[in-house]
Amino acid sequence: MSFVLWLRELDCVKFQATPAVLMAIFSGRLGSRGLTLLHFRESTEVESLEDGSTTKEPDNASEESSPSASCRIFRPVMLVKVANMLHKNARCRSRLTTDIRYPTLKKCMAKYRIDLPASKFPTSHESDDDREYLLNSPMQHALSELARRSDASLQAFVEMVRGQTPDDYRSNKNLVPSVLKKLCKGYKRLNELLTIAQEGVEVRLRKEPPRQQFRPPNHGSSKERLNVLRKNLRKEQDAWRSLVLDSDLLEQWPEVIISPFGVVDKGGEDASVSGRTIHDLSYPEDDSINDYTDPTSIIKPEYHHCDAVASEILRAKREHPEVEVEIMAGNVASAFRNISIHSNSVYLFAGQIEEENIIIIELSAPFG
Repeated sequence: MSFVLWLRELDCVKFQATPAVLMAIFSGRLGSRGLTLLHFRESTEVESLEDGSTTKEPDNASEESSPSASCRIFRPVMLVKVANMLHKNARCRSRLTTDIRYPTLKKCMAKYRIDLPASKFPTSHESDDDREYLLNSPMQHALSELARRSDASLQAFVEMVRGQTPDDYRSNKNLVPSVLKKLCKGYKRLNELLTIAQEGVEVRLRKEPPRQQFRPPNHGSSKERLNVLRKNLRKEQDAWRSLVLDSDLLEQWPEVIISPFGVVDKGGEDASVSGRTIHDLSYPEDDSINDYTDPTSIIKPEYHHCDAVASEILRAKREHPEVEVEIMAGNVASAFRNISIHSNSVYLFAGQIEEENIIIIELSAPFG
């Protein structure tokens, strides 16, 4: 069957004509990276109602007429006072983790006669008409020297930096399993969530990727916007969500897999100083980290039609007519970066900046 005939046989993508929701779900592509043809038709009213339903068919007429039967039941909204207390406790835990990390690193470095750099280092250098963002190079060199002199494996080195011990193997000390167990009671994936909090996400592979003979270069966008890439990496470096190290450590850890970085525009912000870093785990094609990952080990997410949000707002307004109902927004990137990668899988999530002679080891879930 020709490509055109094949495309015509495809089911159309249904879409609502009101918001801008023309996202390519089914498409045909000409070439591996060429033209994409989209195939749409407008949803009927009946289809919209069917797609928006997130509840099971009622067993009897009384359930069908019930107001709650038309919307999905969500967990109770957290009180503002409780949310503020949780945020306060989280900030305290974060400060305590930092207060513990530096003395631990100092003691470990002293064993190999390495001085721990001061915790403060400028994030940028300003000239007359420009601002150059900086990585924490003193910490980079000190950690790299610690890795060389200790001759530690990458897994052991990461566990040391994170403060992971047999008694407390949590890779992200800000996640407390006992708190999550209470707050997320009833969540059907609670066991998997607790495992993430206790040890991080371990990547399951279809097969072990071969050692790289050629390290792929970064995409052109990151080379053109190197200053923005440095700015973003410095934020991750300071938060200990990434390790920035000397590139010669690839000889000590040859199993490390390098994937290229890219930088894309971030909303309507100034592209010269702002952008979103993408760690392209789908490159190179057919030989990438995503290609080697076992898809059967990934839990398929469940999505609900966007009218579930409207239904929840209406439900809250019915139950509390005297108050103003507001939507609590969140940053998806922040949620991702709370998910730590298991120490035995971090070698799969590395990048490099050849211009700086550095490698970056991602310790938290990247976008890619």
